[in-house]
Amino acid sequence: MTFDFRQKFSAARAQDDKHFAALLLQADPLAEKLTSAQREQIIGGAMQCGIEVARKLGEQFSSAAPGEIARLLGLKIAEGEIAGKLVLSSYDANSATITLRRGLILRVKQWAAEEGLLPHFEIEELAIAHELFHVCESKDAGIFSRQFKVTLWRLGPLQNRSTIPAAGEIAAASCAKALCRLGFSPILLEPVILRSAGAESVEAWFDRLERAKQVMKDGCP
Repeated sequence: MTFDFRQKFSAARAQDDKHFAALLLQADPLAEKLTSAQREQIIGGAMQCGIEVARKLGEQFSSAAPGEIARLLGLKIAEGEIAGKLVLSSYDANSATITLRRGLILRVKQWAAEEGLLPHFEIEELAIAHELFHVCESKDAGIFSRQFKVTLWRLGPLQNRSTIPAAGEIAAASCAKALCRLGFSPILLEPVILRSAGAESVEAWFDRLERAKQVMKDGCP
């Protein structure tokens, strides 16, 4: 059967944001350590965390655009490649710099416009909004994405506990959606990025989304 990207994308766009969050969580190497209750707690807590960060930024900076918020926070916006990952942006706390992968952003923007699958939005602002969450996250040790931990192993009184990296990504997507007032989850850009970059794994992305939905429904990994 021929893979119909438009049909798959349109169906995915109708999904609840929690399903996209479940997709990110399912890809986390530590997901197998989580119970069903912990999965639900992470997804709900991280999404709410992102919304709360967006609310605080909006109040502090009078609902300014993400790029302007970054400037007011004293952050640098640079352009460059991001080694090893097919992502639009990254944040380096040491240099207080948000790096935008301009070439990929332009390809995604052009492809999305040609296909007409998404309403108009400023993709650069969305990428910056995502990184603004990570800026706030790096400065707040009490934030949900840094507080929620899972026990990796126990040995008598000793134990090793770790945060769940996916929690920060779920929260960042939720924050970006709120800051940019989007009508869809930013995680839905992942297959667009894969498609515009000519990646062969785009069909597998939709399969993973369906599996993540099933995990949420069944309550098992």
